[in-house]
Amino acid sequence: MLTQFLLIPSALAAAALGVIVLFGLIASVDSRSPEECLREIEQRTGRDRWQAAHALAQAIASRKGPTAEDGRLAERMVSLYREFGRRAGADDPASPEFQVRRYLAIALGRLGHPAAREPLADSASEGPAELRIAAILALGALGDPGAVSDLASLLTDRDGEVRKAAVYAIGVLAKPGDGGAETALRGALGDAREDVAWNAALALARRGDAAGVPVLGRILDRAHLGTIEMTDAQRREALLNALRAVKHLSAGALRERIAGLSRDDPDGQVRQAASEALAALASGGLAVGEGRG
Repeated sequence: MLTQFLLIPSALAAAALGVIVLFGLIASVDSRSPEECLREIEQRTGRDRWQAAHALAQAIASRKGPTAEDGRLAERMVSLYREFGRRAGADDPASPEFQVRRYLAIALGRLGHPAAREPLADSASEGPAELRIAAILALGALGDPGAVSDLASLLTDRDGEVRKAAVYAIGVLAKPGDGGAETALRGALGDAREDVAWNAALALARRGDAAGVPVLGRILDRAHLGTIEMTDAQRREALLNALRAVKHLSAGALRERIAGLSRDDPDGQVRQAASEALAALASGGLAVGEGRG
């Protein structure tokens, strides 16, 4: 539910598009089990090997829930993940070894077993940015609030895409009353990159925390968005995300700006979302965790 309020990191979006283009048709008919995929990763070579790793991530995503075999499955996946990290080409994004690790990271996040936290945290802290971001997002997918401390240390990283992925993942993991997540997200409000600060403000708003209201105000300013290199579709999505988020706040300071959007914005979807946000503000805002916007 939380992710609807956040801005997907651009590197993730690009990776996801590549997966769709390369594997969309294969995934629709692939019936391999996780065990079969693991055997193929171990036994095959080159392209076949990393396609098996992708199929593993898909197979885990399609399951209905945890199973009694998850501990053993996680142990094998972590072992392979570490093994491929020691191989020649492990840091070369063009190599099959690298792609195996990237898809194994995604699969570990989807499996959600605590054994994955340590190797993913190690990968998140150093190495090629593409793998770091995959590991960061996998940490967010684990559902382990303890991973917030691993992610918070990345909010001062010099790579802006890494910081953006980290604040996104913290927002996914943040639970009410989690002071560590709140401190990390509030600190990210001052990030020099707009999209990092935006993700932090949106995540805080979803928790009912108004600390990011000034940042939300910038997102809701069409003139300000016009100064940022974005497509029209990205500007619309930013506005819609912010309007969904403010419904969880008593953000009186934004009421006039939201009212202006409801009357004058050229995009009908934005006008509608602004009207809904005004109605929510008039009724005191949604409770934390309520509604889907």
